[in-house]
Amino acid sequence: DEWSGGRGVAAGRSVVEVFGERVAEAPDAVAVVCGEESLTYAELSARAEQLARVLAGRGIGVESRVGLSLGRSVDLIVAMLAVLKAGATYVPVNPAFPEERVRQVLADAGVELVLGEVAGPEGELPVPSADSLAYVMFTSGSTGRPKGVAVTQSAIVALAADARFAGHERVLFHSPHSFDAATYEIWVPLLNGGCVVVAEHELSAPVVRETVSRHGVTGMWVTAALFGALVEEDAECFRGLREVWTGGDAVPAVAAARMLQACDGTRLVNGYGPTETTTFAVSGLLSADEAGDGVVPLGTPMDDTRGYVLDAGLRPVGIGVPGELYLGGHGLARGYFGRAGLTAERFVADPFVPGERLYRTGDVVRWRSDGRLEFLGRGDDQVKIRGFRIELAEIEAALARCEGVGQVTVVAREDQGVKRLVAYVVGEPDIEGWRAQLAAVLPDYMIPSAFVPLD
Repeated sequence: DEWSGGRGVAAGRSVVEVFGERVAEAPDAVAVVCGEESLTYAELSARAEQLARVLAGRGIGVESRVGLSLGRSVDLIVAMLAVLKAGATYVPVNPAFPEERVRQVLADAGVELVLGEVAGPEGELPVPSADSLAYVMFTSGSTGRPKGVAVTQSAIVALAADARFAGHERVLFHSPHSFDAATYEIWVPLLNGGCVVVAEHELSAPVVRETVSRHGVTGMWVTAALFGALVEEDAECFRGLREVWTGGDAVPAVAAARMLQACDGTRLVNGYGPTETTTFAVSGLLSADEAGDGVVPLGTPMDDTRGYVLDAGLRPVGIGVPGELYLGGHGLARGYFGRAGLTAERFVADPFVPGERLYRTGDVVRWRSDGRLEFLGRGDDQVKIRGFRIELAEIEAALARCEGVGQVTVVAREDQGVKRLVAYVVGEPDIEGWRAQLAAVLPDYMIPSAFVPLD
C-alpha cells in the first residue's frame, strides 16, 4: 500500500491564478517562442486578457465551450489562456480531421463559438475557480461516437506542480492541441516560469537537433512509435535536452538503450496516463542497463496520484499478480461531458479514501518487487496507434455503415514492432470505396492500413 500514492501537492488552484503569479515574478521572461516571434509573460497575459474581454463581450462566460481550430502557433497559446481567463472551457478541434467528425465534436461539446479571428466590444471577466472546466478533449469511443473528457483547471495545476518538473524548462510544443500531450507541452512550462517552444515543422531527427540547438529546448515529449523512429534515424538527435518523455504505448527497449548510450546526460522518462487523468499519472526514469535487458517498467505514481492494482472485486492484489490499474488524485477529470452513465461506469468511488473517486483505466498491470508498475496489456478492445487511443468498435461501427458491407472485425496487428489496423470485411469488395468513406468520418490514424474481404 505504501507504493500506491505520490507525495501530494497543494491543490485547489486555477491555471489563471498560478499563471498570474508567474507573470508577477518575471514579467519580462520569454513565455512562448515560435521561429522569430516571441512573447514575454507580460505580453502573453495582456494579449490573452484583451481577447478574454472580447469573448466576454460576446457572451462567453463560466464554462461556456469555445472551439479552438487554430494551428500550432503563438496565437493558439494566447487563445487557450484567453478562454481560461474568461472562465470558459476550450475544446481543441484538429483542423485536419474530417468535417463530419469536427461537426460531431462541436455538437457533443455544445460549443458556442469557434475561435479564429475575434474582434468586438469587451466585457467584464469573472474570476475562474479551481474547479472551472479548462478543456473538453475528445478520444475514441467504444459506442461509435468519440467521448469528451472534461478536465478542470485544478487538474492541470496538479500536473504542473509535480516535483518531476523543474522550473524554467523550455519545452517543445509539437503535438496536435487535440492530443493531451499538449497539456504537458504548454501548461507545465507556463505554470513553472518556463518557455513554450512552438515547433514550426513536423519532427524528424534533423528538426529535433536544429530546434534544440536554436531555442535551447530542455524537455520534450514523443510517442513511443515516433521515439523509436527518431532513434533509428539518429540516436544522438536528443543530445542537449535535459529529459525526453515518451510513452503512449510500449516503449521500445532497444531504442531506449541506444538513445541513453548515445545521449549522455539526457534523461529518458516513461510517461503513462490516460486523458482522464490529465496527461501523466505514472512515470519512471529509464536506465540503459534495464532497457538493454529489455525491461521498460511504467514507473511509480506521480506526486498527486493514487494508483491501485485491483481485482474484479476492487481488492488489492499481491506483488507480481496481474490486476486492473485504478487511478485517483487531483488530476482526475470531472468525467465525460454530457455522458453521466459512462462517467459513473468508469469513475467509481474510492474504497480506500472516503469521498474520493478512482478512474478505471482498463489497463492490466502488476506491481514489481521494486515498487514500480509494469504494463501487461489491455482488459478490453482498446488499442494504441502512434500514441492515439483507438476503440476498435468505433472503426467497426463506421465501416459497417459503408455501402455493401456486412459483418466487420477490426484488429491490431504488430509487425516488426509497428502496429497497424487490419479490417476483415464480409461484403462486396470495394477497398478504395471503403477507404474513402472512412476518410470522410474518421481521423487518418483510425483508418485500417489493410482490408481483407471475406466470403
